[in-house]
Amino acid sequence: MQRLLCAIVLGCLAAGCSSRPALRANGDPDGVSVSFGVTYDREVLDALMPGGPGFSRNVVVQSGYYAGGPWGDPFGHPWHHHHHHHHGWYGHGFVGAPLAYEPSTSLSLLAGDGPAQAQLFRLRVSESSESFSLPIRAGRRVVVTLQASGGRQGWQVLGEFDAAPGQIVRISLDGSGPRLSITPPPAPIIGPVAPASALPVIPEQPPSPSP
Repeated sequence: MQRLLCAIVLGCLAAGCSSRPALRANGDPDGVSVSFGVTYDREVLDALMPGGPGFSRNVVVQSGYYAGGPWGDPFGHPWHHHHHHHHGWYGHGFVGAPLAYEPSTSLSLLAGDGPAQAQLFRLRVSESSESFSLPIRAGRRVVVTLQASGGRQGWQVLGEFDAAPGQIVRISLDGSGPRLSITPPPAPIIGPVAPASALPVIPEQPPSPSP
């Protein structure tokens, strides 16, 4: 019965976590389309070490005390209540070495008007690669920030750009560290210019005779 209840609770928690959208976006109604591409590798966490720009490391230390079973030997200790076998009690416990571990780290990408701001979007990074497009007002200055919470804590500005139609923003998160690159919009196509020899020749008119 207890296993069934635990399974139900864990299932509900998992469903609640998965229902949270990975991308929360709020583009400009009059914006131009800007494309974003994100590549992600867990090795990027090694680059977010203490001493790096804006990040710290959290370590949790738990007590090393371990309790015995709830129905131990009723006559194992002289201080057991009445030494009666109907009185449940906690049996032997022991103190071990403290357990230290680093919690898992959650990474998010933010885009907005300034560092650590998310007026345009907040993306919870979980897939190896993600891509999406967002309407952003042409000329708007956009600041992209990487935010970490959990084992690694802090944020770092990856870069900024001025939105333009057809722009591509690529964000790489891997063992080399977080990076941002901008591909400018393609240059407008200009048709071929006719050479001077191909232009029509207008003959000169002789001057009019004087009266």
